[in-house]
Amino acid sequence: MAPGLKIAALTAILHETAARLRQNGGNEMNQIINMIVRRVMGKLINKGVNVGFDRASRIGKGKNGSTPQAPVSPEEDARRERAGREQGKQARKALKNMRRLGRF
Repeated sequence: MAPGLKIAALTAILHETAARLRQNGGNEMNQIINMIVRRVMGKLINKGVNVGFDRASRIGKGKNGSTPQAPVSPEEDARRERAGREQGKQARKALKNMRRLGRF
């Protein structure tokens, strides 16, 4: 589905839901709109943070995206691989904890 069609479909659904909820009272409408806005803003913020980290990780690298490196021994390569996996685990744990904190 094209992005324009998705937006049109979501707009139609929101208008239909708004019309129904106006009959029942505005409080429910506010709750639904707040829920949708929270989800959209969360996704936008996550995307912005990811882009920021990607750009920050490219600072100091050459035009091709990496700096020239000397050959690395297999042991050093394995050590770097393990360290990278550990950092990934720590990052996932930190993200999970931040999500938990965001619920309160």
